[in-house]
Amino acid sequence: PENGLTIVGLAGLHINDFFSVMGSYGWNRNSVLFAAGEAGSVSGAITQEHRATMHTIIGEGMLYFRPRKSRIRPYLSAGAGAVHV
Repeated sequence: PENGLTIVGLAGLHINDFFSVMGSYGWNRNSVLFAAGEAGSVSGAITQEHRATMHTIIGEGMLYFRPRKSRIRPYLSAGAGAVHV
């Protein structure tokens, strides 16, 4: 299997100096190899190579511990998303 093309876009919004939200969308296409066979058996395995496309959508919030004008801004991030293959 080989890695294919990947495209990612993201957008964010500062709510105030200490909280921001961000959303992202990603798309990629890769070759994947499916293998099936009897458990514990080396012979008789069936393999098939397919091209798979994956879509991801993720949203997250970021809580900053210093104001925006600080040179270094540690933050805590949490979010959720969905993946479709």
